[in-house]
Amino acid sequence: MSHAQAKVAVVYHSGYGHTAVLAEKVAEGVRESGAEAVLLKVESAGQDFDPLLDAITEADAV
Repeated sequence: MSHAQAKVAVVYHSGYGHTAVLAEKVAEGVRESGAEAVLLKVESAGQDFDPLLDAITEADAV
């Protein structure tokens, strides 16, 4: 029996890049644990959130 790889969405906003570095480290840890990490950057309050919401919905964890 094979197990599907868990998908983890790492959602973040980074104005100056510091949070982006942390989000990448979180994603790295997720990958090291054997799961798939999906980095999802929130650009601004005015962006189209549908693609982000779709990706979050498809994830097993956020």
